[in-house]
Amino acid sequence: MKRTILLFSFLVLLGACSNSKEGINLVQILNVFEENDIKLEEVKVTGIKCFGNKLNKVKPTIYSLNDDQLYIYIFDTSEKQEERWKDFYNSTISSNLVSYKRYENENVLIFYMYGNGEPTIDIDKLLHVL
Repeated sequence: MKRTILLFSFLVLLGACSNSKEGINLVQILNVFEENDIKLEEVKVTGIKCFGNKLNKVKPTIYSLNDDQLYIYIFDTSEKQEERWKDFYNSTISSNLVSYKRYENENVLIFYMYGNGEPTIDIDKLLHVL
C-alpha cells in the first residue's frame, strides 16, 4: 500500500512539473516597463496591419508608447517564437515598409514600430532582466 501511494505521489509530482510552461508572461514584461517609469497604453488596432497579424495562432497585445507602438507576442515555447519570426520575416516585413526593431527573449517576440529617426527606448536593456 505504501508503495502504491509513493508511486502515485511521484506521478502527480511528475505531471505537475511537465505541465508548467516555460518562459516569460505578459505581466512580467509590463512590470519591467512600469519599474522603469515607461508608460504603455494598450490599444486596439483595426484593419489590416502587418505587425498585428496572428503568428502561429498567437495574436499580439498592442501597446502605444507616445507615437510608437509595441506588438508583443507571447508563445508557448522559445522554439515556436523563433520559427514564427522566420516565417513572418520571409512573408511580410522583409519589404521594409516601416521602421521597426525586433526583440526576442525566450518565448517572447516584440516588434517596436517607431517613427522617423531612432527608437526612444532600448527594449533590449529592459528585457535583459527577465
